[in-house]
Amino acid sequence: YEIFNLDASTLRSEWPEAQVVRNRFFKTFENKHLPSIEERMMMLAETVNTGGEKLEQCVEDLKSPTPEIEVTQSSEDISDQIMDLGGDFSLSSGKSKAHPDHPSDLKVGWLVMAPQGSKKGREIFFAQSIKYQPDAYGMYSILMVVQDSRKVCAGASFELIVTGNKEFVGNDVNVDDILKQFDRKTFAHLPEVHADEAQVEATGEGVLVAIIDTGVNYNHAALVKNVWTNKKEIPGNKIDDDGNGQIDDITGYDFVNDDGSPYDDQGHGSHVAGLTASSFFGLAPKAKFMAIKGLGPAGGDIASIVGGIYYAVDNGAKVLNMSFGNYGPPHPAMVQVMDYAEAKDVVV
Repeated sequence: YEIFNLDASTLRSEWPEAQVVRNRFFKTFENKHLPSIEERMMMLAETVNTGGEKLEQCVEDLKSPTPEIEVTQSSEDISDQIMDLGGDFSLSSGKSKAHPDHPSDLKVGWLVMAPQGSKKGREIFFAQSIKYQPDAYGMYSILMVVQDSRKVCAGASFELIVTGNKEFVGNDVNVDDILKQFDRKTFAHLPEVHADEAQVEATGEGVLVAIIDTGVNYNHAALVKNVWTNKKEIPGNKIDDDGNGQIDDITGYDFVNDDGSPYDDQGHGSHVAGLTASSFFGLAPKAKFMAIKGLGPAGGDIASIVGGIYYAVDNGAKVLNMSFGNYGPPHPAMVQVMDYAEAKDVVV
């Protein structure tokens, strides 16, 4: 269980037999790091005006304005900075203030950096407020910069994760026409590891691999035929038919958002699943994979990963793939669940 806003002593008094450990969150580190606030402020200052009053090169001063981003409208509640794809939101600089010793009107610039896969890319606006509609899953990083009449600037940032749940279409669909568009020889990893020779000896048939990652696009043409399905669960009835504690866990489970749709909103998990067990270009083309979402675009926490491992082992996975890592001493809950998996003869 993950329990919030209660201290350890309270939990131990309520459940004296329970093991209580502090959870740990770790952020995602990507190869292409997000520019610093200072670098993004320079981008705004160097941009040709596209409407509104553009910013000028910032001047440093300790008596700077106070920036504040306000959500003025959204298609759903985004107080937790998460929304479903298809919605929109509006942000305002209206609560920002000039320094009391230097009152003036404020110029405002916005820099929106969309995730990989978005057609929007990097967009810059000069206006007191903006309305924005994400077009792809992932994390959107927004910087607002206010500038007073002395050209002194201050910035505030806002991050929003865009996610969504898609129903599993079923692995009996015909995707052959789609896959005919691709030449298997173009996938360089196969000859590099001598996959064809290896698959003469073993194809992964009969093996269930748990992909514990950012989720999986289980409807992708190259993946859908290899998706494991929970035969004990009835899709969409909102009942825990098999009594395992998870409702409608047909293809696996989403331990980040606590639902039965472990859909990939970042891309990494689908990439890993394809390399592992795609019927088209996977190294084990006849293996099945279980989709477990323990990470999101912003990162993840130990409790979600641990929950995913217990789920995978208890539901028959014989191999766990976890293509992620972090610095720091081993977490006691992680050590315990690894011992549990090893005791069940599961390869990690």
